[in-house]
Amino acid sequence: VVQKQPRIPFYRHREERPPSCSEAGRDLVTAAASVIDSLCRAEASARADGRWLWSRQPASGLSSADSLQRHLAPGKQIDGTVVEVGNGDSLVIRPDPPLHAELFVRLRLAHLRPPAPPAGSPTPHRPLFEVPHLLEARELLRRRLLGRRIAARIEAAGQSAGLAASVRIVGEPARSADPAEALLRAGLAYLAPGAGEAPAALRAAEADARQRRAGVHAAGDHQPPRVQDLAGRGGQLAARRLPELVSAGPGLAAIVEFVASASRLRVYLPDRSLLAGFRLDGVACPQPPPASSKQKSGFSGGSGDPGWQAAARFVKELCLQRDVRVSVTGSDSGGNLIGQLELPDGRSLADVLVERRFAQRLPALPSNVANVGANLVASPAAGATATAAASDQPPQSEICGISEVKPDGLFFIQVTRHGEQFEQMSASLQAAMQSVPAGGFDPPASGGLFAARFSQDGQWYRARLLHRHPAGSRSLTVRFVDFGNDEATATSELAPLPAELQSPPLAPFAHACRLALVRTADAFAASHSQTLCAALGANDGREWTVRLMTVETGRSAADEAEVWRVALCDAAGVDLAESLIEQGCLVVDESESAAAAACTWWSELLARYIAKQQQQR
Repeated sequence: VVQKQPRIPFYRHREERPPSCSEAGRDLVTAAASVIDSLCRAEASARADGRWLWSRQPASGLSSADSLQRHLAPGKQIDGTVVEVGNGDSLVIRPDPPLHAELFVRLRLAHLRPPAPPAGSPTPHRPLFEVPHLLEARELLRRRLLGRRIAARIEAAGQSAGLAASVRIVGEPARSADPAEALLRAGLAYLAPGAGEAPAALRAAEADARQRRAGVHAAGDHQPPRVQDLAGRGGQLAARRLPELVSAGPGLAAIVEFVASASRLRVYLPDRSLLAGFRLDGVACPQPPPASSKQKSGFSGGSGDPGWQAAARFVKELCLQRDVRVSVTGSDSGGNLIGQLELPDGRSLADVLVERRFAQRLPALPSNVANVGANLVASPAAGATATAAASDQPPQSEICGISEVKPDGLFFIQVTRHGEQFEQMSASLQAAMQSVPAGGFDPPASGGLFAARFSQDGQWYRARLLHRHPAGSRSLTVRFVDFGNDEATATSELAPLPAELQSPPLAPFAHACRLALVRTADAFAASHSQTLCAALGANDGREWTVRLMTVETGRSAADEAEVWRVALCDAAGVDLAESLIEQGCLVVDESESAAAAACTWWSELLARYIAKQQQQR
């Protein structure tokens, strides 16, 4: 269910500029018209000659930052407040005293080289989250510099490298005032090649980090955090993670990474390792022009709603790269989360925008669609993902069957009520595959879906590529996404999906799962895994009641993108994990206690598991 916000005429905000004599004069002065005209002529003359405050205005067609940088030569000093931190070694400041309301200057820390991708690796799509130690370097600078006043001495100025400066935090003791030294001492940066003239303190800090093998100097490969981006795929990823985020309630820690408009942000959720678009719920804000009409110079260019640029700048000042808290109530078809955002000072961003006349309240939704989180779970991924948002309510349950069990205890379920939809899709696929072009199909490595012929019955099913083998008669391993089983096959047994099954795409009917709150015992893990697989019993005709607790991401390209942590009960109401704990096959996984604490039902189930385990001891 995608809620479209109405377009509302907005109050036209004036751009900030020095007050005009003609404006102030007509409001406050009741003199004769000739006096007012003389004041206007005097103002026009001063503006034309560039005297005093009018000398601070940049010439038309020239950005104020470019104008300033040409006048900043090596050896000069610039003071200002840090408003944004770049990736590893750069920052954006607002000069103080300001020369223009929209003036910002980007600096990079002199003598430093930030963490870089390993040699021979492809260019990262998201460097901050894919380059080892780059996120840690950004976080160190963000926590030390954001909102702080600094004094920067320009060391070098170039067309490509920009302004390199030695930076000191105003008001900090001398031993902790240099952020470059802090980065080097933490092992989150290198001294740049040819930095022989670097201060002795920087060289000593890097030598200390090398001796301690800290950060980038540590032995072995460091894996950056695995961050899942919820954007794209028709909102399916966001819909699958939605129950987990809704049940977390208010107070979910987030960092604002980007501001597209006053009501549309991009946030990073460090506790959940998620990156997602975020849209404010309940308010309508001025929107920017379409992306195709924007110029490359950020907020300049295009028309959009009146006042959208001023509103976006206001939100950037409030929360860009700040630690905020979000509460999620739903998602849209673009994979953006919908909810409320709490600023660092505890105020609601939506309330602040309404107070400053940058937004207007939307009418309240009817009660039958108020819980967006319960209505925005896409079929067939619905059902088991639709957990209740209230922490004192039990999660929703679905009847399912188990279609496949892997040796490590991973199993795949099919929700029973989606059976008719699967049959219709399968019939369409078989009909379309009556005339398969000769030559087979070589599937891409990007993970897209295609059709594959199953050797057991000769029928066509949807599949995805797991991995390739050395050249041979059956050189590919594919996974049938609607069942979960794997098979080695050849390209001659593959074909592209028909167009009617690609747009809009249907989510897989089989969902990868593991039992929640438990794991196999450390001792004799192989025999316990066999017992677990036998208890699950794929395709034995049994029906199970499934409840979803949380969703975890796969650990490698061969794994499923998402694995559900679920509880299973048989037709008699017996909990499978509890019975296996009683047999000594499974033990309680204490690491999942935090996820269980979000819902009373799961907390009680965990307590029951712990009590059963203590009885066995």
